[in-house]
Amino acid sequence: MTCTGAYVDETLLQHFGSLIAYVRAAEATSQGGPDGRGPAPGSLAASAAPVLKDFGARWTSEIEALNKCACPLDSAARALQVSAAALCQQDLAGHAR
Repeated sequence: MTCTGAYVDETLLQHFGSLIAYVRAAEATSQGGPDGRGPAPGSLAASAAPVLKDFGARWTSEIEALNKCACPLDSAARALQVSAAALCQQDLAGHAR
């Protein structure tokens, strides 16, 4: 992982931790167990509602905070690159993560 990737991951966790935790759990569940079966239908649906409600209520202020986190970097162009990487979950080489 690149330094930018580590920064992006840490920054996203600070601002969208509950959403990231939900997505990681959903991804792990969709992989299925040792028998290769997927998750039971709707197994994560109940836990999605509060996560989505929280995200919906805070996303604009969190995006503004993400931009402020990137501003102390040495140049405005670099700050925009890091903000874009955080929002797109991509490294600066442009490869999807």
